[in-house]
Amino acid sequence: MKNLTDITKTPFELEQTIFWRGLRSIIRIMLFLTSISTMILIIVGVIFRYILERNFFGGEEIIILIAFWLYFVGAMHGSFERSHVKADMISNYVKNKRVRDGILLLAALIACIVCVFFTKWGFDYLMWDLRTMPRTPGLKIPLIITHSAIFCGYFLMTFYHIYYLQKDFRAYIKKPEALGG
Repeated sequence: MKNLTDITKTPFELEQTIFWRGLRSIIRIMLFLTSISTMILIIVGVIFRYILERNFFGGEEIIILIAFWLYFVGAMHGSFERSHVKADMISNYVKNKRVRDGILLLAALIACIVCVFFTKWGFDYLMWDLRTMPRTPGLKIPLIITHSAIFCGYFLMTFYHIYYLQKDFRAYIKKPEALGG
């Protein structure tokens, strides 16, 4: 049996938990399902309009609902993978690795702050939807279903950005050359 000092010396790795892997799996499944659903609905809309010469009533409302989730789940996944598009000019101009990593940490901190503000905005938007319960014009789908993607997306983006910021900050303090990407 491990004693307390052994446990405290072993760092906790969130990325090795069932929670982390489960969240990643849920995001990937949602990406797959929303991508396929969007594609199928667009194809059905084209078939209805151009082949059957019929109206696909409410199809656009459903596509928008699913597309909102697709975009924000994609953003969650980009934050998880740290694969968002970046215009990184720092490495071209700053040759000192310690300074460059410090600037990247500052940029990550700013991204976290922006994400927190957008998460707050998304939450406020969600609360407004709960109070007013707006609906789509055709199928009367509650817009809270669509708009909740904004809050969920920014919430998880914030979670990932803060997690990676603290991880990179710890690496920067301990061993500057270990800073993640």
